[in-house]
Amino acid sequence: ILDEVHMLSKPAEAALLKTLEEPPPHVVFVLATTDPQKVSETIRSRTQHLQFHLLPMHDLDEHVRWVIKDSNLKVSEAAIAQVLTQGGGSARDTLSALELVAAGGGEADEQLSPDEFVEAIIDRDPGRALGATAAAIQRGADPRMLAEEIVRQLRECFLSLMAPDLVQLPEQRKIQVGDQARRMGASTVVRAIEVLGEILIEMRHAPDARLLIEVALVKLTSVNNANDNSSLIARVERLEAGITRDASAPIVRPAPINATTGKVQLGGKATVAVAAPSAGPLSDEQLVAQWADVVSGFKALARAVFSAVSAVSCIDGVLTVSAPNDAHQRKAQEHVVAVEAQLTSITGRKITIAFSAPTAKPSAAAPARAKAPVATDEQIAEAVFEDVDPSQLTSAPTTKSTTTSSVEEQLAKAFPGSKLVEKPKKK
Repeated sequence: ILDEVHMLSKPAEAALLKTLEEPPPHVVFVLATTDPQKVSETIRSRTQHLQFHLLPMHDLDEHVRWVIKDSNLKVSEAAIAQVLTQGGGSARDTLSALELVAAGGGEADEQLSPDEFVEAIIDRDPGRALGATAAAIQRGADPRMLAEEIVRQLRECFLSLMAPDLVQLPEQRKIQVGDQARRMGASTVVRAIEVLGEILIEMRHAPDARLLIEVALVKLTSVNNANDNSSLIARVERLEAGITRDASAPIVRPAPINATTGKVQLGGKATVAVAAPSAGPLSDEQLVAQWADVVSGFKALARAVFSAVSAVSCIDGVLTVSAPNDAHQRKAQEHVVAVEAQLTSITGRKITIAFSAPTAKPSAAAPARAKAPVATDEQIAEAVFEDVDPSQLTSAPTTKSTTTSSVEEQLAKAFPGSKLVEKPKKK
């Protein structure tokens, strides 16, 4: 029997390979390893693989109780649960943990349960999480081992939500973990595992591992530090997991919380917020009245075109609109399909757009004069490049300039009594 065969040196592997290629008839080689991928490929190709599986929790429970009875040991129920948890499905590790418990008097080690940290995350109580961390480290817990214990507990919560059959815990413990998982929500569990998993990597080179776990716990429990998508999803899940109530009932806001300690501030009072009325689909009248607000929700190009289009009426799902001129109406008709789809999603029913004939609005300064039509780009281009007949060109009429007379008048005013002797000749 060669234990941890992957630790063999290269010369030893070569010698073992020669023996395996021509084995003696009376010898059976058993190669045990925890890292089979590190064993040489030539050796693995000449051996039969037997995978050892973890034992179910109920089988280990029966085995531990049989060992306790057979050895006349006195072990408490809490110690048995601790032994099964530390064993992790391995019979050897479970018996090793049982041996340590029996040597210590048959009682469970006085250590802080990871439930305290999980409950702090559920209640969003940073002070409770930091207090539990200080108590655990004061009792001699290593920050890294503490983080691993919390992650292990969160993993059981995750499995109880996603695949309850995979949870390897005693029945009573399984019920407790399942209740914690339901109150926490899947997104919160995943986020907590991710955050603690990151600090486990950082702890390898961190000068103060305790600071990392404290910062991570504050990040997971602080209400003011929940701005990412996973935190928003977790907030929705917590609301869905709570007791259903009437939507019109007032919402009681919690008392103010101190952002530093995470505790409720003394003297703080809970306030009652009036539930806002639910916004239903727009009616025909509301669609016309709120047309400007509706247009502001369109996409950029459609919003730019329909900002000058006014809503006239809406009857039986037919929205009649009016454009300022024919050119603008043709431009708006190019976006009708997209706008109708948006209106349908807003109102909850099929909306069809119809254009009325463009009507010119009278000017306030000149009521009797009609507003000049706005020239389109095509009309401007035609006007610029229109062919001109030279025979039709005529000289523009000249007007008498008043420049000279104005100069003469200025000179006469400057020199009173003077007379004009000779008028300036035209060049």
